[in-house]
Amino acid sequence: MNLSYFSQQDFYNSLKQFFSDLHIPVNPVTEAPDSAKSILSNTYNANNPAPVMFPVAPAVIELPLDYAEWLGDLKKRIQAERLRVVLASNAAMVLLYWEIGKNVLKKQTSQGWGAK
Repeated sequence: MNLSYFSQQDFYNSLKQFFSDLHIPVNPVTEAPDSAKSILSNTYNANNPAPVMFPVAPAVIELPLDYAEWLGDLKKRIQAERLRVVLASNAAMVLLYWEIGKNVLKKQTSQGWGAK
């Protein structure tokens, strides 16, 4: 929405233009925006249903033909990488525990740890 008229004309006329752009009815006598009750009673009644004025997203989104395949490949790569990281992490932890156990065993034999 272009609001440049606020810098090009006085506030009163700018506000009238703003309401006009938003399709808000203005009371011609007071030149003020109509109340919500007035707008609703004049616009939405059983005899004269008003058209919908809200923006609506398109019903069908057009995607490239290869999008589903590309997305599936991406998901597979992410899943494979997550598995690789878990396996690598588990292997590293096993090596760490092995080294800790080996060091504790050395200390037990050389310095008598755990004898008392």
